[in-house]
Amino acid sequence: MEDKKIMDYVVIDYNNTSSSLRNEVLEYIKKGYVPLGGSTSVYRGNGVNYYIQTMVKYE
Repeated sequence: MEDKKIMDYVVIDYNNTSSSLRNEVLEYIKKGYVPLGGSTSVYRGNGVNYYIQTMVKYE
């Protein structure tokens, strides 16, 4: 089996809600991207959680 090569990499970062991140991830999936690993949330100390997902597009 041949290894897939990544041709594009993007990090989606939303400071609204996890549902906003979900909607953006779904848009990237329509463009041929796939999630790389799981999503995460980060509290940056300003009272807002940031939701993050890495997406990749293979050749």
